[in-house]
Amino acid sequence: MTRKNDASEPHPFAASLRRLREAKGYTVYRLAQKSGLSQITLHRLEKGERSATLDTLVKLADTLQCTLDELCGRNPAASDANHEQGV
Repeated sequence: MTRKNDASEPHPFAASLRRLREAKGYTVYRLAQKSGLSQITLHRLEKGERSATLDTLVKLADTLQCTLDELCGRNPAASDANHEQGV
């Protein structure tokens, strides 16, 4: 679901993961403990060096108490508006 990106512009997922983690006040270590994922995996996801499986996305969304759209950097309101307009 995520992909490698150039270093100048992180993938929306990577940026959202870090933003949501920090908003909860979690370190990478704490998020790893709570989600059951390794620190290395989380570090690589935040840097855009690794793709996330659906299972990983669900674990992170549950742990961070957010939607998959939020975690993936999507704006649900914009998606809904585009869907209603047939875009």
